[in-house]
Amino acid sequence: MNSRIIINSIYTLLTILIIISIFGFFVLPFFTIKEIKLDSSISFSNNIENIAGLNSSSSFLFIKPDIIEKRILKEPLVRKVYVEKSFPDTLNITVFGRKALAIAYVDQGGISIPICFDENGVVFQIGNEIEDINLPVLSGDLDFGKVSTGGELPKVLVPLLKSLKDIRGSVPEYYSSISEIIVTKRGEKTFDLVLHFIFSPIKAVVRDVLTASELKNIIVVISLLERESVSVDQVDFREDEIVYREKE
Repeated sequence: MNSRIIINSIYTLLTILIIISIFGFFVLPFFTIKEIKLDSSISFSNNIENIAGLNSSSSFLFIKPDIIEKRILKEPLVRKVYVEKSFPDTLNITVFGRKALAIAYVDQGGISIPICFDENGVVFQIGNEIEDINLPVLSGDLDFGKVSTGGELPKVLVPLLKSLKDIRGSVPEYYSSISEIIVTKRGEKTFDLVLHFIFSPIKAVVRDVLTASELKNIIVVISLLERESVSVDQVDFREDEIVYREKE
């Protein structure tokens, strides 16, 4: 009885192995990735197959979209990515790139190098990689450390960056009028901002977070002062009462 059970078990295992072999050699090759449909707002220096870790033998049945997404997200230019399988042999990849919010300059070996970052403070372009340098410059009491592609600016700046993104989205014409934003520390996690504009030498001093309505008001006041040719160097908007500082 035991011998018969053993023989039956062996036959069963052999049958399973034969089925697996047939499936592996004759069925799986028909379920490889034949097409990758890429919808991306950015261009990659490397092809998407290499970035995603795919090749001609990648199995449609066994690849995991979440793993592909994690691989693509390692690219500094990528903000979000969605990967979906479309039966029987297609992979749909949708990529959303980072959008430059502002630039800063860091010292590398005695040379001033521009860096570009988004509203999360993620540095995704450095030096000659930067495509758009006509953005506000962030400067002042900032310690960028050894910034590299994929690195991040100090977390304390994130609320400011988020507010700048909102301003650019709602009033882009006002945002583009800012030439430089100088950060001046008041404490470890608090700071003031000195705004420089492309249309006037008059500066504006504000608190660490700026709104679109505040920026509109600032530009209106400075534009009026500029029109009247008033001898003012700086306007302080940090309190309810606006304070003017005359030119020395």
